[in-house]
Amino acid sequence: MPLASAIAQIYISHWKYTPNYRGKFFLAKCLDRIFKSFKARTAYGVQLNIFLSSSMDMSYCEPIATNPHHHTVEVLKQLKPGDLFCDIGSNIGFFALIAAEQVGKTGLVVCFEPSAREFTRLVQNLADNQAENVVFFNTALSDQVGVARFLTAKTHTGLNFLADTASNPDFDACLIPTLPGDLVLEPLLAQRTGKALVKIDVEGAEYQVICGMEQFLANPLVHTVVVEVTAKFLARFGHTPAMLYAKMAELGFRPTIESAAWQYDQVFVR
Repeated sequence: MPLASAIAQIYISHWKYTPNYRGKFFLAKCLDRIFKSFKARTAYGVQLNIFLSSSMDMSYCEPIATNPHHHTVEVLKQLKPGDLFCDIGSNIGFFALIAAEQVGKTGLVVCFEPSAREFTRLVQNLADNQAENVVFFNTALSDQVGVARFLTAKTHTGLNFLADTASNPDFDACLIPTLPGDLVLEPLLAQRTGKALVKIDVEGAEYQVICGMEQFLANPLVHTVVVEVTAKFLARFGHTPAMLYAKMAELGFRPTIESAAWQYDQVFVR
């Protein structure tokens, strides 16, 4: 829809420089309700189906110079034709689409996204970008096969998480399946000749995800693992950054980034 695309580009160009947050959010919510969603091309060339009211979606559309995801994108540029990229917590597919271009027709991208709302847009974004070398799972990875309670944030498309907490009016709750990554990823890696790179961003459940894919991560073909580290979120499950770092060291990986930020993406290499 040309009108929707034009509105999206105008809003994206001005949203970060407009100080009235409440006014911006109200306008964005109204536009989202009218147009349902918007198609926008990012500075990295991929086209995304976005919500203007989502700060997560909008972050993907920032210029390269200020894009908060740029460092991770640079890590993805290590991928070569024929490689395997595992995107655990894919959201709407921003990283998956960049990786799909890097690994080419002989490579493979595997996406895991448990949120039905984001998964729907993930699938649409893959189709819009003609990414035919991507397989996707509407499930969460963990350390066991099971069923878990999942909370989908009503006003933030990047803060969905597994939880046993009581009902929260800011979230919609549902049950989702969980499975260990080793069940899916180890057989896929065995079928390939390239190397593997992993990104894990699951709002605090990173430790469980790593424990559920230890055999896969122990394979020397897995050379880099990008993990979002947020002490506050890890604490939801009784874990700490120190525990996560110790587990990765046990699997043969070392961190490459020093950060005092409350949340950051750590790049572990073998």
